[in-house]
Amino acid sequence: ALEAQYPRDLLTLGADGLIVPVVLRVPAFDKLVDRFEIPARATSYFDQEAPYPTIGYDNAAVAEMAVRYLRDCGHQRIAIVHGPVPENDRIAARIAGAERACLETPLLLYPAELSVTGGATAARAIFQDNSTDRAARCSAVLCMSDVQALGVLFDAQRRELRVPEDISIMGFDDLEWSRESNPPLTTIRLQISS
Repeated sequence: ALEAQYPRDLLTLGADGLIVPVVLRVPAFDKLVDRFEIPARATSYFDQEAPYPTIGYDNAAVAEMAVRYLRDCGHQRIAIVHGPVPENDRIAARIAGAERACLETPLLLYPAELSVTGGATAARAIFQDNSTDRAARCSAVLCMSDVQALGVLFDAQRRELRVPEDISIMGFDDLEWSRESNPPLTTIRLQISS
Protein backbone atom coordinates (compact mmCIF):
# COMPACT_ATOMS: atom_id res chain seq x y z
CA ALA A 1 0.00 0.00 0.00
CA LEU A 2 2.85 2.42 0.83
CA GLU A 3 4.56 1.69 -2.51
CA ALA A 4 1.46 3.07 -4.24
CA GLN A 5 0.71 5.84 -1.71
CA TYR A 6 4.08 7.67 -1.85
CA PRO A 7 4.08 8.01 -5.67
CA ARG A 8 0.42 9.08 -5.59
CA ASP A 9 1.31 11.84 -3.12
CA LEU A 10 4.18 13.02 -5.34
CA LEU A 11 1.99 13.01 -8.45
CA THR A 12 -0.75 15.02 -6.78
CA LEU A 13 1.96 17.58 -5.91
CA GLY A 14 2.79 17.86 -9.61
CA ALA A 15 5.72 15.48 -10.21
CA ASP A 16 6.38 14.95 -13.92
CA GLY A 17 7.92 11.50 -13.53
CA LEU A 18 9.01 8.94 -10.98
CA ILE A 19 12.36 7.36 -10.21
CA VAL A 20 11.97 4.44 -7.82
CA PRO A 21 14.76 2.47 -6.12
CA VAL A 22 13.34 -0.95 -6.99
CA VAL A 23 11.03 -2.55 -9.53
CA LEU A 24 7.71 -2.14 -7.78
CA ARG A 25 5.54 -5.22 -8.18
CA VAL A 26 2.38 -3.45 -7.07
CA PRO A 27 -0.52 -3.31 -9.58
CA ALA A 28 -1.69 -0.03 -8.00
CA PHE A 29 1.66 1.56 -8.92
CA ASP A 30 1.36 0.46 -12.56
CA LYS A 31 -2.22 1.81 -12.72
CA LEU A 32 -1.02 5.10 -11.24
CA VAL A 33 1.73 5.47 -13.86
CA ASP A 34 -0.76 4.68 -16.64
CA ARG A 35 -3.44 7.02 -15.28
CA PHE A 36 -1.09 10.00 -14.93
CA GLU A 37 0.72 9.08 -18.19
CA ILE A 38 4.11 9.85 -16.67
CA PRO A 39 7.51 8.22 -17.18
CA ALA A 40 8.73 5.87 -14.47
CA ARG A 41 12.24 4.42 -14.07
CA ALA A 42 13.70 1.96 -11.57
CA THR A 43 17.28 2.26 -10.35
CA SER A 44 19.70 -0.20 -8.76
CA TYR A 45 18.05 -3.05 -10.63
CA PHE A 46 18.18 -4.23 -14.24
CA ASP A 47 15.27 -6.29 -15.51
CA GLN A 48 14.39 -6.45 -19.19
CA GLU A 49 10.97 -7.86 -18.26
CA ALA A 50 10.05 -4.94 -16.00
CA PRO A 51 6.98 -2.92 -17.02
CA TYR A 52 9.10 0.25 -17.27
CA PRO A 53 12.80 0.91 -17.98
CA THR A 54 15.34 -0.07 -15.37
CA ILE A 55 18.80 1.34 -14.78
CA GLY A 56 21.16 -0.71 -12.68
CA TYR A 57 22.68 -4.14 -12.64
CA ASP A 58 21.54 -7.69 -13.20
CA ASN A 59 21.56 -8.87 -9.59
CA ALA A 60 20.96 -12.52 -10.48
CA ALA A 61 23.82 -12.64 -13.00
CA VAL A 62 26.24 -10.94 -10.62
CA ALA A 63 25.41 -13.31 -7.74
CA GLU A 64 25.73 -16.29 -10.07
CA MET A 65 29.17 -15.01 -11.11
CA ALA A 66 30.19 -14.63 -7.44
CA VAL A 67 29.22 -18.21 -6.58
CA ARG A 68 31.00 -19.53 -9.68
CA TYR A 69 34.11 -17.62 -8.61
CA LEU A 70 33.99 -19.19 -5.15
CA ARG A 71 33.39 -22.63 -6.68
CA ASP A 72 36.37 -22.12 -9.01
CA CYS A 73 38.44 -21.36 -5.89
CA GLY A 74 37.53 -24.82 -4.59
CA HIS A 75 34.63 -24.02 -2.27
CA GLN A 76 31.89 -26.64 -2.35
CA ARG A 77 29.69 -25.47 0.52
CA ILE A 78 28.90 -21.77 0.50
CA ALA A 79 26.88 -19.90 3.10
CA ILE A 80 24.83 -16.96 1.85
CA VAL A 81 24.12 -14.06 4.20
CA HIS A 82 21.27 -11.97 2.82
CA GLY A 83 18.79 -9.31 3.79
CA PRO A 84 15.00 -9.56 3.89
CA VAL A 85 13.68 -11.19 0.73
CA PRO A 86 9.95 -10.29 0.71
CA GLU A 87 10.65 -6.55 0.71
CA ASN A 88 13.60 -6.56 -1.68
CA ASP A 89 13.60 -7.58 -5.36
CA ARG A 90 17.37 -7.17 -5.50
CA ILE A 91 18.03 -9.67 -2.71
CA ALA A 92 15.53 -12.17 -4.17
CA ALA A 93 17.28 -11.91 -7.56
CA ARG A 94 20.71 -12.35 -5.96
CA ILE A 95 19.60 -15.50 -4.15
CA ALA A 96 18.08 -16.90 -7.36
CA GLY A 97 21.33 -16.25 -9.23
CA ALA A 98 23.40 -17.86 -6.48
CA GLU A 99 21.15 -20.92 -6.54
CA ARG A 100 21.54 -21.22 -10.33
CA ALA A 101 25.31 -21.46 -9.91
CA CYS A 102 25.12 -24.08 -7.20
CA LEU A 103 22.57 -26.63 -8.38
CA GLU A 104 24.46 -29.74 -7.20
CA THR A 105 24.92 -28.56 -3.62
CA PRO A 106 22.22 -26.58 -1.86
CA LEU A 107 23.29 -23.21 -0.56
CA LEU A 108 23.17 -22.51 3.15
CA LEU A 109 20.96 -19.43 3.51
CA TYR A 110 21.25 -17.12 6.53
CA PRO A 111 18.82 -14.17 6.55
CA ALA A 112 20.05 -11.16 8.51
CA GLU A 113 19.40 -7.46 8.78
CA LEU A 114 21.43 -5.30 6.38
CA SER A 115 23.97 -4.09 8.92
CA VAL A 116 27.32 -4.98 10.45
CA THR A 117 25.44 -6.39 13.45
CA GLY A 118 23.26 -8.45 11.12
CA GLY A 119 26.37 -9.91 9.47
CA ALA A 120 27.92 -10.74 12.85
CA THR A 121 24.69 -12.40 14.01
CA ALA A 122 24.57 -14.51 10.84
CA ALA A 123 28.25 -15.41 11.32
CA ARG A 124 27.53 -16.75 14.80
CA ALA A 125 24.89 -19.05 13.32
CA ILE A 126 27.22 -20.11 10.47
CA PHE A 127 30.14 -20.89 12.77
CA GLN A 128 27.83 -22.70 15.20
CA ASP A 129 26.53 -24.85 12.31
CA ASN A 130 30.12 -25.42 11.13
CA SER A 131 31.11 -26.75 14.55
CA THR A 132 28.09 -29.01 15.02
CA ASP A 133 27.43 -30.39 11.52
CA ARG A 134 30.60 -31.45 9.70
CA ALA A 135 28.64 -32.55 6.60
CA ALA A 136 27.14 -29.09 6.18
CA ARG A 137 30.34 -27.21 7.00
CA CYS A 138 30.97 -24.28 4.70
CA SER A 139 34.36 -22.92 3.68
CA ALA A 140 33.10 -19.64 2.18
CA VAL A 141 30.55 -17.00 3.09
CA LEU A 142 29.02 -14.81 0.37
CA CYS A 143 27.29 -11.76 1.82
CA MET A 144 24.76 -9.88 -0.27
CA SER A 145 26.21 -6.61 1.03
CA ASP A 146 29.66 -5.43 2.08
CA VAL A 147 28.18 -4.16 5.34
CA GLN A 148 27.09 -7.68 6.28
CA ALA A 149 30.46 -9.05 5.14
CA LEU A 150 32.21 -6.71 7.57
CA GLY A 151 30.13 -8.16 10.41
CA VAL A 152 31.07 -11.70 9.32
CA LEU A 153 34.74 -10.65 9.16
CA PHE A 154 34.60 -9.16 12.67
CA ASP A 155 33.02 -12.30 14.09
CA ALA A 156 35.57 -14.55 12.34
CA GLN A 157 38.39 -12.46 13.80
CA ARG A 158 36.87 -12.69 17.29
CA ARG A 159 37.03 -16.47 16.87
CA GLU A 160 40.64 -16.17 15.70
CA LEU A 161 39.76 -17.61 12.31
CA ARG A 162 42.14 -16.58 9.56
CA VAL A 163 40.61 -15.04 6.44
CA PRO A 164 40.93 -16.45 3.81
CA GLU A 165 42.94 -19.45 5.11
CA ASP A 166 40.25 -20.78 7.49
CA ILE A 167 37.16 -19.18 5.95
CA SER A 168 36.68 -17.08 2.81
CA ILE A 169 34.40 -14.05 2.97
CA MET A 170 33.03 -12.18 -0.04
CA GLY A 171 30.92 -9.04 -0.07
CA PHE A 172 28.67 -7.31 -2.57
CA ASP A 173 28.85 -3.60 -3.53
CA ASP A 174 32.59 -2.76 -3.48
CA LEU A 175 32.19 -0.04 -0.87
CA GLU A 176 35.28 2.15 -0.52
CA TRP A 177 36.30 0.84 2.90
CA SER A 178 36.30 -2.80 1.71
CA ARG A 179 39.84 -2.28 0.38
CA GLU A 180 40.93 -0.85 3.73
CA SER A 181 39.69 -3.63 6.02
CA ASN A 182 42.23 -6.11 7.36
CA PRO A 183 42.42 -8.27 5.37
CA PRO A 184 40.93 -6.39 2.40
CA LEU A 185 37.48 -7.69 1.62
CA THR A 186 36.91 -9.61 -1.60
CA THR A 187 33.84 -7.91 -3.04
CA ILE A 188 31.82 -7.44 -6.20
CA ARG A 189 31.81 -4.15 -8.08
CA LEU A 190 28.42 -3.66 -9.66
CA GLN A 191 28.35 -2.59 -13.30
CA ILE A 192 25.42 -0.44 -14.42
CA SER A 193 23.21 -1.56 -17.33
CA SER A 194 20.27 0.22 -18.88
